[in-house]
Amino acid sequence: MRGTVYRINVEDDKSALVKVYDGSVYVANPPRDASKKADTSLAPHEVSGPSEVAPPYHEVSMEEWTVIVKAMQQVSISSQGVASKPQDFDPKADADDWVKWNQERDKETQF
Repeated sequence: MRGTVYRINVEDDKSALVKVYDGSVYVANPPRDASKKADTSLAPHEVSGPSEVAPPYHEVSMEEWTVIVKAMQQVSISSQGVASKPQDFDPKADADDWVKWNQERDKETQF
């Protein structure tokens, strides 16, 4: 997105850290079957109706499903896909060589 500056670090265990420097980023869980593609070659047909899910289950609220991370905030996402609440971060403490290099590149490509 133009005007939004953010960073995502993904670790070997599939956990992630999202840091937003400017703007806001919408973080959401993908649908569980996102990897499956719909078979559009089949003709329309009747499918069975919904069925109750046996416990244990945890109903997920919209707040748990989506997180909006605003400027100078970060959110950690565990390897199980559970996001922490957004937290502020200190940009000075975050300024490693990689961040500094990217900030210099951003200055060169101002729109």
